[in-house]
Amino acid sequence: FLLLFIFPALLFSQRKKEILDAKYVLKNTSDTINAKILTYFQNDTLIPETVVKRIDFIDSTGNYKLKESDVQFLSFKNENRAYKFLSANQLPLLPKHDGLYNEVVKGKLSWYSSYFIAGNIKVKAYAVENKEVVFYGDGYSIINKFKNYVKDEDLEVMLKKATSTNDFL
Repeated sequence: FLLLFIFPALLFSQRKKEILDAKYVLKNTSDTINAKILTYFQNDTLIPETVVKRIDFIDSTGNYKLKESDVQFLSFKNENRAYKFLSANQLPLLPKHDGLYNEVVKGKLSWYSSYFIAGNIKVKAYAVENKEVVFYGDGYSIINKFKNYVKDEDLEVMLKKATSTNDFL
């Protein structure tokens, strides 16, 4: 009887692997490399493990891995959205670290997230406006900060309904 409740929850929250077309540039070169990246999603949300510490790619000879710290730029997309990651040296306003920043939203008010391991995977998010970090937060608490900061009424209505980053991306 208990399995009737547990099984659907497990079924709908399973981690899903996807192989997607990707482009990347290493820090020591300016060449753009087209590749296939191995990604992980759960409920249509990218799992940060995809890009933390090492990034798994697939080519005709098999799998190969790159250190996250060696990558300057990475982009890929699935049927739901495009993903763009930049090294910290491309974003001088944000704290320096060896990892990549996910460009979640790019515009007048931009949102960048970084993923790091501190026991488990943690998220730090930064909002940038007019070449200045206007606020930052741990995890997805930045959604509430966006809600309080944004003055645009249409966007504000959309943000108030948001419960996760996928709700407004």
